[in-house]
Amino acid sequence: QANALQLEALYNYDKTLLTAYSEMSTLQARARNLAQYQVLKKKQNDALTRAVSVSQQLYNYNRATYLEVLDSERDQLDCQVELVDTQLRQLSTLIDLYRLLSFLSSHTPVYMIGYEAFTLNVKNDSNRK
Repeated sequence: QANALQLEALYNYDKTLLTAYSEMSTLQARARNLAQYQVLKKKQNDALTRAVSVSQQLYNYNRATYLEVLDSERDQLDCQVELVDTQLRQLSTLIDLYRLLSFLSSHTPVYMIGYEAFTLNVKNDSNRK
């Protein structure tokens, strides 16, 4: 029964490690995607900044209404809010990634040491029969 408990502990440990590495892979992909999204949002914000400037110039020359200026400013503000939200999600993802790395580094493979001895005992027992 002790061998069965050791084997069950090993399987549970392996399952925990596989889950952790899967989560790490997911978090790394999310971090990469958010970084790419942030680059695109910065480009969009730059374009909207130019659009606000153009709409203000058109308003100064009576070629646009003040509502159009406000609309372009609102679009830029929405983009800036999304950019800040993206940065927040990026930082949150990095925090989750560091927590997971901390978890993985603090859980030494205790069962693996016992597993090697366990497999040797099982092989020796099967040779005796």
